[in-house]
Amino acid sequence: MTDAQDQDHGQRAEDAQLEWTQLTKGRPFIADLGYKPDVLTPIASGPPMELGRFAAFLPLPSQDRHQIVEVSQDVEYLKQKYGVSDDGVFRVGAPATEES
Repeated sequence: MTDAQDQDHGQRAEDAQLEWTQLTKGRPFIADLGYKPDVLTPIASGPPMELGRFAAFLPLPSQDRHQIVEVSQDVEYLKQKYGVSDDGVFRVGAPATEES
């Protein structure tokens, strides 16, 4: 990567961080992890549990951070419970397939 490409990449990452902060600061949001488990996933030193596709995040008081408060397969339930509109649901990672 050339110096110019490296600088451009750094600027895009900085711009993306600023945009993310503007979208989520002080607001609850839901992350769509794009994963729909077919089976229960074993967890170390505990019983198997189903991983949810959607994670609800709430802002931490007096901090510029969020905390995961609940994970579910039901995005509508999470949206209603935490007062999140469609604009507050963000897809994380690779796009989900049509089967998910």
